[in-house]
Amino acid sequence: MKSVAFVVLSLFLSASSFAEQLELPLEPRQCVTLDQAKTALNNYLSPLVGRSLNDDFYWIIDGEFILTKDDVKRALKSLSWDSKSFKYQTAAIVDGYCAAGASCWGWYTVDCAGKIDALVDGED
Repeated sequence: MKSVAFVVLSLFLSASSFAEQLELPLEPRQCVTLDQAKTALNNYLSPLVGRSLNDDFYWIIDGEFILTKDDVKRALKSLSWDSKSFKYQTAAIVDGYCAAGASCWGWYTVDCAGKIDALVDGED
């Protein structure tokens, strides 16, 4: 019985070690805390207050959507962990028409390294 337990334990340890070497977590891990992700997002968005987000979202015409402090607060409040993508993400920050009759919306993500990405989705 001890040898079976030893073999099972050995297999588990080597499997988890191998998974870590391949950077395949056995279970979702949050690399940065929610507070760290909020700080990173706030540091990214705060300098953009009063400016258009057309650099982040291709369909926004310069001057069409101006980021406000309330938008930043809403983004920070909505930031949550997405276990499928292993990133924090906000609710939609902007929405509008990106093509004739097609709505698009944009949001931000914060990855494990604290990098901010602007993502877009919409109707086809």
